[in-house]
Amino acid sequence: MTIDYAELKRLAEAATPGPWSARTDDLCYAVTALGRFRIIVGSAPADDPEPDALFIAAANPATILALIAEIEQLSAQVATLQGDPNSWQSGYDEGRRMGTKTALSERDQLKAEVEALRGIMAAVVSEIPHAKHMSPGNAPGHCHRLPGVWDEDNGAKAGKECGWCKVWNKALVMSKGVAQ
Repeated sequence: MTIDYAELKRLAEAATPGPWSARTDDLCYAVTALGRFRIIVGSAPADDPEPDALFIAAANPATILALIAEIEQLSAQVATLQGDPNSWQSGYDEGRRMGTKTALSERDQLKAEVEALRGIMAAVVSEIPHAKHMSPGNAPGHCHRLPGVWDEDNGAKAGKECGWCKVWNKALVMSKGVAQ
């Protein structure tokens, strides 16, 4: 809904000045200005005209003009703040733009670093000799019965995760998809 403030202001300035009030004679409500009846608010027997009459009296020309003046003042303040590069709103908007730009830049940098690390891992995996027949989950040179876990004949290491197998398996996963 678009409000024509200029027309509303013109109408309010042309209307009877206040004070406006609502009174009743038990049949209907009258909204008065300068002690004269201006508007009669009636209703069907089941309806109560009082809320309408009170609202009309409250929405008098002085109130409408005060609201329009407040809107004009706030609109001017908003325009000033939006035009001032040092205002909080301009700073907020610029911060959002820079934040997005920075986040995208950081994302692109991280992607490049990940791809570089994948390439390094692929090179490491291709350089370390590993037999075609070694069991999956074990690093080259390791033959754990349970892949990546030290066997019971390995003393204090028995049953613990093998660090080299863990690194090897992560390197294999990380190097996947890298052209070699």
